[in-house]
Amino acid sequence: ADAGLNIAKVVSYCSPYHPGFIHDASSTFFSAIQTVLPGHILTVDANKSTSRCYVAFQPERWSNLKSPHEYTEVLRSKFFKAVGQCIPSELDNIGFHLSGGLDSSSVSSVARRLWREKALHTFHIVAQSQSSNETEYAEAVAQSIGSFHHLIHPPSNDLEALELSTRLLGQPETNFLSPASNHEIISSA
Repeated sequence: ADAGLNIAKVVSYCSPYHPGFIHDASSTFFSAIQTVLPGHILTVDANKSTSRCYVAFQPERWSNLKSPHEYTEVLRSKFFKAVGQCIPSELDNIGFHLSGGLDSSSVSSVARRLWREKALHTFHIVAQSQSSNETEYAEAVAQSIGSFHHLIHPPSNDLEALELSTRLLGQPETNFLSPASNHEIISSA
C-alpha cells in the first residue's frame, strides 16, 4: 500500500524547535501511518486498534507532603517501584545503558539494590569527543555496583543505521545518540 508522503510533517521536522510536534504528535512522515502518542499503549487485534493513556499526572496527590524528608521518601519509593517494574522476575541476567550521567547511574544503582543476586550488565557508549566523554564516571559506577561493564565504541555505519531506523520508525530519530550507536548497544545487549 502507498503510505504517501506527509509534506507538512517533513517541513515541520526540518524547522527549528519542531513546532508541529506539540499539535500533531501522532503524525509521521507518511500520511497513512501514525505513531503511538507518548504515555499511551496501543493494542491491535484482527478487528480493531485502540489507544489508551497509561500516564496521568495528578500533582494534588502530593499536597499532603510537608517536609523535604517526606518528599525524599516518596520519590525514593516511587523510583524503586518504577525500576522494579521494568524487569521480569524470571530473568537471571539484566542490563542497563550506563552513560555515566545522573539518570542512568541512579537507575543502574537501584537495579543492583533490587536484584543483588542477578548478573547485572551495564553498557556504555564511548563518546567520540573528549568534551562529552563520561567513560570515567560510568566505569566508577560500574565498579561500585559490581556490574559486568561493556564499552561500546560507536560504529561508522551511521548512514545505514539512519536509513534502517527511519524505515522502522517512519521518520528520523531525534536523539542525542546516533541511530548507529543505538543499534550497536542493542546488538551488544
